[in-house]
Amino acid sequence: GGTAIYVRDVASGQPKRVTAAGGSAHAEDGAVWSRDSHALAFLSDAANAGQKQVYLYDVDGAAAPRRVTDVKGQLADPKWSADGKQLAVLFVAGSTQQTGALVAYKPDAGVVGDAFDEQRIAIVDLSNGDLREVSPANFYVYDYDWSPDARAFAAEAVQGSGTNNYWIAQLYTIRADTGAATSIWKPPLQLAGPRWSPDGKSIAVIHGIMSDEGSTGGDIY
Repeated sequence: GGTAIYVRDVASGQPKRVTAAGGSAHAEDGAVWSRDSHALAFLSDAANAGQKQVYLYDVDGAAAPRRVTDVKGQLADPKWSADGKQLAVLFVAGSTQQTGALVAYKPDAGVVGDAFDEQRIAIVDLSNGDLREVSPANFYVYDYDWSPDARAFAAEAVQGSGTNNYWIAQLYTIRADTGAATSIWKPPLQLAGPRWSPDGKSIAVIHGIMSDEGSTGGDIY
């Protein structure tokens, strides 16, 4: 089995499959439009089952989607910068483990100083496929959003294990150049879905009692 991405023309109603896998079944997801609507970025394991890569599709062209990255690790949640010049992803380097707080995960050893598989914000150079990890190496990022000037990220993140600490995640800003992280809110409950306002002056989040990652319930702050 697999998943597929379709683009449906509003005027004609005709759906068109966008795929790097030809006619075969592969995992393809994470489709996100560029701000000018001329490109579609998505994730596909067409080249190697179980290992997703970033692909870029020129909506106006006739060519097949172009593979951008060649990484080993878990990729998730691609997002374009507002200026359309950069693409960010969540990345767990070298890992074949599915991401998230709810998956069956290899046990953390629990010894002080042990390394965890951290999910980090990374920026992909669309011209050559280079991937640069941005957020701190000891942070696990659950969700994130670009600032409108593409100079920083809002991040729902914790220090240490992403498996055990989802329920104490804080709201951070993370600089896109240096990766410097600043906590701007330590919520009394749990937060999710940070989204930066277009004018750059505010960050909205959902805040409340959430039983698990993805079960986001509460109020908007």
